[in-house]
Amino acid sequence: MEDTKKNAYTILELQPGPDVDDTIIKKAYRRLAILKHPDKNRDNPNAAEEFAELEQAYRLLLDKDARGALDDLLRAQAQRAARESQVSDKRRKLKEELERRERQ
Repeated sequence: MEDTKKNAYTILELQPGPDVDDTIIKKAYRRLAILKHPDKNRDNPNAAEEFAELEQAYRLLLDKDARGALDDLLRAQAQRAARESQVSDKRRKLKEELERRERQ
């Protein structure tokens, strides 16, 4: 779950936010558990791993402390990405300005 694109919310196909409560998490888990259970996917060699990952994400989101920590991490990652995009815009503008000056 260290990958920024793959977290407990994405595994359960949920959008993080304050409106996600335990009943929504349970419904998403049940729906995906039926689809990804190894007994239902005998032709998929990774079915057991995917199901274990699904179960781990479910447990994490039901644990209030772990879920709060994940929400904080996702919020920090989003803030960092926004900061980096702003810095990138500034650098791009400075580079364009320098190139324009060099051409003149």
